[in-house]
Amino acid sequence: MNTEQAYIEGFVKRASEYGFTMEESTALVKAAVAAWQRSEGKNPEGGLNAKGRASYKKETGGTLKAPVGESNPKGERAKRQHSFCSRMCGMKRVNTGSKAQSDPDSRINKSLRKWNCKCGEDHDSLYEKIACDLEKAAEKPGLWANIRAKKARGGKPAKPGDEAYPDKKQWNKLSKQ
Repeated sequence: MNTEQAYIEGFVKRASEYGFTMEESTALVKAAVAAWQRSEGKNPEGGLNAKGRASYKKETGGTLKAPVGESNPKGERAKRQHSFCSRMCGMKRVNTGSKAQSDPDSRINKSLRKWNCKCGEDHDSLYEKIACDLEKAAEKPGLWANIRAKKARGGKPAKPGDEAYPDKKQWNKLSKQ
């Protein structure tokens, strides 16, 4: 039994004490609770369906867009997907128990699948994830590698004001290395 069913059953019991029939009390609950909070407003694959998004907008005034599910979205859709995945992967890691994290039918895992999020499940620990990120960063050539390569092929160094000249932020980052 999920929490919605338990809530409705408890409400029906209390309403029957006041003379309401089961059908009347169930109708009262459905009228009082917005669709986005009930199963009819939720998509079985994760997130809210169109009815749930409409009911959320009616109740709060906010607008929710449909999930970005494609693997390589472009532009604004890519930013939305990245933002959602970063936020929800963090919430999954911090705010859910081990049972919900491993349960493929939990709401958070369904949402992450729907948005095509990759939360670093291939790493067993935070240490492994950081080590993997450092390896990826080491594979990319940095600014000094580009400067040395330019010098080796006979190019002149960029001067302040040139387009290729590193800005103050880049210089500060490089001076820390």
